[in-house]
Amino acid sequence: MSDYFELVSSRESCRNYNPDRRPTREQLVKCIQTAQLAPSACNSQPWSYIVVNDPEKSPLVAAATQTAGLNKFTNNCPAFVIVCEEDAYLIGGKEPNQKYAHIDIGLSVSQLCYAATQQGLSTCIMGSFDQKMLLDSLGITSRLHYPIAGYPYDIDHIVSDEGYGKNEFVETSRPLVVVTAPGPGSGKMATCLSQLYHEHKRGVAAGYAKYETFPIWNLPLKHPVNVAYEAATVDLDDANIIDPFHLEAYGQTTVNYNRDVEIFPVLKAMMERISGSSPYQSPTDMGVNMAGNAIVDDEAVREAAKMEIVRRYFQTAVEVKRTGVGHERVEKLELLMNQAGVNASLSPARSAALLKEEMTGRPAGAMVLPNGAVVTGKTSTLLGAASSLLMNALKGVAGVDDGIDVISDDAIEPICRLKTERLHSKNPRLHSDETLIALSISSATDPLAAQLIEHVDDLRGCDAFFSVIISSTDEKLYRTLGINVCCEPKYEQHRYYHK
Repeated sequence: MSDYFELVSSRESCRNYNPDRRPTREQLVKCIQTAQLAPSACNSQPWSYIVVNDPEKSPLVAAATQTAGLNKFTNNCPAFVIVCEEDAYLIGGKEPNQKYAHIDIGLSVSQLCYAATQQGLSTCIMGSFDQKMLLDSLGITSRLHYPIAGYPYDIDHIVSDEGYGKNEFVETSRPLVVVTAPGPGSGKMATCLSQLYHEHKRGVAAGYAKYETFPIWNLPLKHPVNVAYEAATVDLDDANIIDPFHLEAYGQTTVNYNRDVEIFPVLKAMMERISGSSPYQSPTDMGVNMAGNAIVDDEAVREAAKMEIVRRYFQTAVEVKRTGVGHERVEKLELLMNQAGVNASLSPARSAALLKEEMTGRPAGAMVLPNGAVVTGKTSTLLGAASSLLMNALKGVAGVDDGIDVISDDAIEPICRLKTERLHSKNPRLHSDETLIALSISSATDPLAAQLIEHVDDLRGCDAFFSVIISSTDEKLYRTLGINVCCEPKYEQHRYYHK
């Protein structure tokens, strides 16, 4: 079926399946691949799929869909695709109450259905099912936790049989259980305290500790490393503060972050209610890292942290340029740079790249080599700025004269023609990955090219800066090589859409 409108009009919800017509693996893979191509907010793709196409498991899934005596037709359905919602990573967070994931999953499932129709398969979208029964049928252990009214401040209700006690008990077999989850508000603490409540009801003396990677508690509040933490979590709006509870209890100044300090009185009261007492007098007490004690060269650590703050600034500025949202995060990062005593031109690569662009009139890049030398790369007829910079940087670390053409124009030009004449690319210039491949091919016969290839790993950890936002292809290659990449938040060309 080639006509899209015919495809859409022919698709219908099927409630009469032939159990003997089981779809092939290839057909199901095409359905999933098509579903994954669906648009989603900020390209978050908040979905995952579980495919059941097994004569023994399919009836178990079918049974889970037959709630309240409905959907008996699923008994004959040979295959199921279970769609799982994942946390959506949304840039900007302007509408935190909008459930974009629900919309995105609908779009994805719609495309899946059309892909199935295209292949002669029938579908029915089902939203009514027994979640626990479904998970059990898939061999996925699950325990239900319920929303608790008044959480986290109504402690009397929370620490009761109608609060934590209503949650299903999670049986454990190890003396230490690590609970992880992405981001704030994901339920890590609630899960742990609920388990603590149930363990104590069963006479088990269990405890709770919280491990935080950052901020580093025994470094000064405005130490560049702690400021770098704020820069790295600017989208979460975290802020480092002095732990007042630790200062009061022990007379010791330590650093924690705002969310842990704000919730500590509530947490302490809950633990006291559950077990009779709290072993912690402060959020810092609960468990901290020892990273501060591992610093042997504070000056080197400070400089590295300052560079990371600046990198985060440019990463965020580029992100804002691409999406149009998140300007407040850029402003906060500017404030953090001021606190750390640095500015956007901390790396000499930036001024070198901007100067090269001014001299050539085209996008340019610069890189600081391990020995401190700065090399530049310009946009040419055959090479983009990223490719040119990569070649010059490799010459620099390999000790090859900058004026030597390691890859001849005769080798590059056919690739450029292939891109434009056969692959219909508007940009004939080689990306950095294409340049590296060309260099690798040349190394088979050219000892100089082979010498440059041997020094690729020497660029790991170097800082590169570009006068414009480079392509995702170039950025990916640089990051694969371990090169720290920053770009001026502007595009080479002014247009409505950028890849």
